[in-house]
Amino acid sequence: MTKSLSLADVRLTFQRAFGRWAAVIPITFVEINDVNYSDIKIGFYVDDGFTFNGLLRKTAHSFLPEIGLLHFDREELWVIDQDKLKFELTVDLETIDVHKIGHILGLDHSRIKSAIIYPTVGTQTRKVNLTNNDVDEIQQLYGANPRVRAGAILWRREQVLVGACFWV
Repeated sequence: MTKSLSLADVRLTFQRAFGRWAAVIPITFVEINDVNYSDIKIGFYVDDGFTFNGLLRKTAHSFLPEIGLLHFDREELWVIDQDKLKFELTVDLETIDVHKIGHILGLDHSRIKSAIIYPTVGTQTRKVNLTNNDVDEIQQLYGANPRVRAGAILWRREQVLVGACFWV
């Protein structure tokens, strides 16, 4: 549950996850305090109007860039400490962060099992490093870093504002 995670650790986990994508595309993610003005809105919810259906079924959902919502199931057993992943029902927050950010940026699921954007990941699993497939797919949308622009960029500016309401 999110109650066992400190806000500082959760923020750091999201910063690392966004940083993995920012390292390979010409976008800078900037955290802001006012979620009303952000391009991406992150939150942990028990009920957000969409289906979270208990432990390990639907851990999070994200929406296309135009919508920019990134919601996590507050009732999951989220961990950010790899040593705690050895417990049976734990889910690595950064693993899901990196995956869902890929969707927020416009990526569909990959058929390549090692890819971050592969549709499933098991419990007790940490999978945070982008594969060549992930990088190729995201660079087709945004171009490569440093500051090389692609023809079809989903966000029309270099900075994407990220707002968080972690404890909703």
